[in-house]
Amino acid sequence: MRRLPKSVKSNREWAELVAKYFFEEAPVRGGWSLRAGAEQDCGGWEKQGRERYVRDFALMATKGLFSFDTDLIHGEGRYYLVAIPERPLRVDDLPLNIKEMLSHTTSALRSRNCPHIYGPITESW
Repeated sequence: MRRLPKSVKSNREWAELVAKYFFEEAPVRGGWSLRAGAEQDCGGWEKQGRERYVRDFALMATKGLFSFDTDLIHGEGRYYLVAIPERPLRVDDLPLNIKEMLSHTTSALRSRNCPHIYGPITESW
């Protein structure tokens, strides 16, 4: 149901290792902010509450990542920016093994300037 870059779909083991690194090992780099419009994009906080919805997006942003969610729809879909890091992570700040895995997924887009990314664009990354 979600569009993913070919580089992510082609190596599930790497995707799991990268996710584990960011959830369990990556150091906290600073605070985060919620993008204006994130509540509207997700359909509101009523279902699960703001804190519960934002929790993992905020965690990733504290580790320096621009944290996106995606529409759960069939068809083209889109990603939308939820949480913005105070101190964005640079590739050079990553451990060598994580940097190598992530080097297979690249884009010319700048996350800070992309509140929305349409699904089909990500498939070529």
